[in-house]
Amino acid sequence: MDRRFEITAKPKEAVIDIEGVIGYDWWADEPDKNTKENLKKELKAIAEIKASKIVVNINSLGGSYLHGMSIHDILKEHPAAIETRIYGLTASAATIIAMAGDVIQMSDNALMLVHRSSSIAMGNKNDMETMLDDLKKIDERIANVYAKRSGNTKEFHLEQMDKNNGQGEWLTADQAQEMGYADEIFEPKERKIAAYSKEEFMNYGVEMPETKEEEMDKTWFEEKLEGLKNWISENFKTKEDDTSEFDNKVSEIENKLKEVEVANSEELATKDQAITDKQTEIDNLTGEKETLENKVQELEGQISAMNAKETEVKADKDPDPSTDVKPASNPFDAAAQEMNNQIKV
Repeated sequence: MDRRFEITAKPKEAVIDIEGVIGYDWWADEPDKNTKENLKKELKAIAEIKASKIVVNINSLGGSYLHGMSIHDILKEHPAAIETRIYGLTASAATIIAMAGDVIQMSDNALMLVHRSSSIAMGNKNDMETMLDDLKKIDERIANVYAKRSGNTKEFHLEQMDKNNGQGEWLTADQAQEMGYADEIFEPKERKIAAYSKEEFMNYGVEMPETKEEEMDKTWFEEKLEGLKNWISENFKTKEDDTSEFDNKVSEIENKLKEVEVANSEELATKDQAITDKQTEIDNLTGEKETLENKVQELEGQISAMNAKETEVKADKDPDPSTDVKPASNPFDAAAQEMNNQIKV
């Protein structure tokens, strides 16, 4: 797995090329270059440049299901945006890796092949049945990856894998896109370096060579490069030894940041004090509320007690001559009664 970094200011981009057998290739110069272990090393190196995008170029006929699926999962879990690009003849386990792309691109000249998994087994009937069950499970897992990425059903992809007695069929870029194996189709183009005239170089303070021998002279190249650097420094004030203005600007920015920090601290302190005062006021009001609630409960208790005992009222009545005790008789009453009896009118 060759590593090539193309770093730009924003965003940083890393490129990984996957070519050859997926998994261990014991006949290759680098037998472990397309293994899951090697990919982890690659991603660790990529993390050091804090790449926000990883382009994975794939041109492989496949290999190990284990390594192909593991590389797929490792890429899927990576925080960077993943773009997979399919070139040449890409098949088998390599197509599983391609499905890890947030965007899957396929060259208009490329072909893709998905097929049933295969293996070699030795042993008795039970060994063969076990291998058969394993191959069925692997096919199910592969079709599941295709289905999740394409939006088609797992059965759709199993049927595609089953073509030509399980050997599959080579798909063009258009067919792969139609079936959901690719999102975009691109036309490979030759990258050309912009050509500048002698006059344009002269405008930048660089003297163009007059002969082929001079052009090939390393000393000439270094001198012209240094001249270009000096021209840029003079016109854009970027000389390394002229840092006073830059340092002053840095100090000015730092002082401004400190002033803002102090102002923010004072504002936060004022707000904190206001919050404390409001909390104290709330606590006081809460205490007064509790006191009033206790007084109300006390008054309600007194009212309840008064309502519980009724006032006894006795009605006035005239004395009953038959039952009431008569007052003691006056001694003169008898004499008066006698006189009344003797006087006749």
